[in-house]
Amino acid sequence: MKKIIAICLTLLFFISCNRNDEKKIIITKFENIFVDSIVPIKNKTYTSYNLFIKGYANDSIEVRKSKSKNDNSYSYFYKGDIDIRLDSDYYGENVQYFYFNPYKATEGRLEITYSLD
Repeated sequence: MKKIIAICLTLLFFISCNRNDEKKIIITKFENIFVDSIVPIKNKTYTSYNLFIKGYANDSIEVRKSKSKNDNSYSYFYKGDIDIRLDSDYYGENVQYFYFNPYKATEGRLEITYSLD
């Protein structure tokens, strides 16, 4: 019985780690633009797309959430100490994109989490 419970817990751990509707990155090098996508899990219901940013940047950074890689209609700019949450409604099955541009910042440390919930 203990063996079955251990196997179930191990499988649960690996399944939860392989979640593709939530990602977390840490940015410490402010040299390149970073673009990533978040893919909804098939047959799962969502209501929002969340973006959490916490950390510090020595000058302005640009972030955006969008429905395509080239959509730049909703850019947000932050600098200094940053602790924000951006969320928006999400009801579809479309891939969502996250875009980070170091813009004018050259150093700092940012923890960024983006997810579909």
